Amino acid sequence: MDGETIQEKLLREGLAKTAYLYNDLTMLDAFHDAQQTAIDAGKELWSIPGYAHVDDDV
Repeated sequence: MDGETIQEKLLREGLAKTAYLYNDLTMLDAFHDAQQTAIDAGKELWSIPGYAHVDDDV
């Protein structure tokens, strides 16, 4: 995917979950969208029951 960050790629593949510090929310919507793709597909860490959970504010 052209222009995709490494963070988005990891999230989309289910190899990471969103986290952020302080008020840097610049890419948060894009990261949540990428993560949702992995959640919907049940990829990697999202395929293990109880291993990962979605933050309340996702």
